[in-house]
Amino acid sequence: MTTPFEKIRKPGTPLRFKLFWYLAMFFLFVVVILWVFQVVFMGSFYRIASEMQIQKSSSEMISVLSGKGNVGAKAYDIADRTGVCITVYEIKDGKGAKLTEAHVKNGCYIHSLITNDTLNQIYNKSKNIDGILAAELSEPDQSKGRPYVVYSECAKVGNSDYLILFNTETLPVETMALTVTLQLSIVTVILIIGAAVLALIMSRKITRPVSRLCGEAEKLAAGDYNVDPSHSGVLEINRLGDAIGYAAYELERSDRMQKELIANVTHDLRTPLTMISGYGEVMRDIPGEVTPENIQVIIDESARLSALVNDVLEMSKVKSGSMTLHHTSFDIVGCVKSSVHRYSEMLKGKGYTVEYESNMDECTVTADETKLMQAFCNLLNNAVNFTGDSKRVIVRQYMRDGMCRTEVTDFGMGIPANELPNIWDRYYRARDFQNKGIPGSGLGLAIVKHILIMHDVSFGVESTVGKGSTFWFEMKPEK
Repeated sequence: MTTPFEKIRKPGTPLRFKLFWYLAMFFLFVVVILWVFQVVFMGSFYRIASEMQIQKSSSEMISVLSGKGNVGAKAYDIADRTGVCITVYEIKDGKGAKLTEAHVKNGCYIHSLITNDTLNQIYNKSKNIDGILAAELSEPDQSKGRPYVVYSECAKVGNSDYLILFNTETLPVETMALTVTLQLSIVTVILIIGAAVLALIMSRKITRPVSRLCGEAEKLAAGDYNVDPSHSGVLEINRLGDAIGYAAYELERSDRMQKELIANVTHDLRTPLTMISGYGEVMRDIPGEVTPENIQVIIDESARLSALVNDVLEMSKVKSGSMTLHHTSFDIVGCVKSSVHRYSEMLKGKGYTVEYESNMDECTVTADETKLMQAFCNLLNNAVNFTGDSKRVIVRQYMRDGMCRTEVTDFGMGIPANELPNIWDRYYRARDFQNKGIPGSGLGLAIVKHILIMHDVSFGVESTVGKGSTFWFEMKPEK
């Protein structure tokens, strides 16, 4: 038999293959970026780096020419440090006199630069562009070496004019590009193999635990709450396992409570129906039994039946999200006082006492009056049902920290502290009252909780075992 889950399951790619492709594409992207920067833009980066280095060296030489050191020593220091040949000329009357030079390669271009015409040409070009002039020059005989790049800068220090020449060989871009390409090809193969190995390792650490949790989730969907959300070394997988374990716990608890609800509702439905049917048959067969007392029994049992059905319908609205609020301004003190009076009169014949205490004449709030009074009446019904032999309930209203607080207190057995967090859940009834024949479906407090949450108000319960419980909620009054 095909399950609904199997019908909607769509084919997909295993996670380990996706990991492999993602890692492979990432590594390929990195290799492409490295190839572009190392091969395509290698010459440009080299030229920029060379210019920056020579500009710094030029600034050092100009500082020395200003009288802050030995010119010859600084030239040799720069040449030894940077691998660049340096020649400094002092320009006088259109002629250049060599002041100092430092070479790291014999036969460089500026070694043979001795004619005044060439010096003047370079000097004038450098002076006109107000900065470094760069020119790539080739030797007549290319077999002697690679082309040179010559940088020049003119400087005026005091009354003297200087021309500083720097000579460096160009980078063998083609050879280096071929070397880098070969290296990157090998690196690409290594990275792809690494991606496969890494994907395999990650699949063991990630995909296996995820697959196992998927199996546990499918068991949970099939109604098997005995899941094993064991942990792995990954935080997110641990959180997923915890979530599945918690979901299993909540679903099992909800399922158990729903079964208890069905048992309770069945019992509560059977009792009034039996009473209505029995009294109706007696009144039909025995004319003398048509008495106000028998008719009142039928009315009371019908009311119980109607209240139970209304609770179930109200909870269905809560679960479907179809419950809406219609806010109005009203006096909550007057509404609560009126409800207490009606309950007091209705329960007086059964020996119950519903007391009302308040130090306020009125308190206007903005809320859905019908829903809020429904929540209050549910709390009052709950107190009446659980107040025990005392048959006494107290309703209090007073101002507390600028809020209008409404309390409903019973004097029953109270609720154990470990069960207080659960009493607002649907279908839940405190263990001490589950088999005592107390009427109710276990939905009343869940409906109260939902209505008060929709109103965004504070609420809670205080209880002492053997002394009773106090349920409360607070509303912000209008200014």
